[in-house]
Amino acid sequence: MKPTHSEGQPNRFLGWGRRAIIAVSVVVVGLAVTHTPLASDLALRSQPTCELTSTPEMWWIGLHNPRHLISYSIICLLISSWFTRRRLLKSVAITLVLSGFLELQQAILADGHCRVRDMLPNVVALAGTALLWMTFAFFVRRFQRSTRP
Repeated sequence: MKPTHSEGQPNRFLGWGRRAIIAVSVVVVGLAVTHTPLASDLALRSQPTCELTSTPEMWWIGLHNPRHLISYSIICLLISSWFTRRRLLKSVAITLVLSGFLELQQAILADGHCRVRDMLPNVVALAGTALLWMTFAFFVRRFQRSTRP
């Protein structure tokens, strides 16, 4: 059922607004995916390696990466506009897969080295985004119930 104005006319703004957000999210995800290949001039590295372990100090330093925390939260919220059902679950899963893909890209194209610890702030950002999303949804539902006649 389409949202309507009080006169019964369909609310076309919601459709165009959602389409605009989807277009912005596609551009942002496209830029994220193409940044590493373009920055490395598409040069493949001869021996890519992945660092699976690290010291606790390096994990702690990785958690203080605001660029990852903010950008992956924004990407997750933008990707959520692609779906109408189970938005949070799907957007977190896609953003996590995107994060792993970008690390593999760095191993193959950029400096020939990927680090699993670089995904830690991404996971923390996704967990924080999910927590904020669920908190916001809880209060919206509570407000809607309290304002029903």
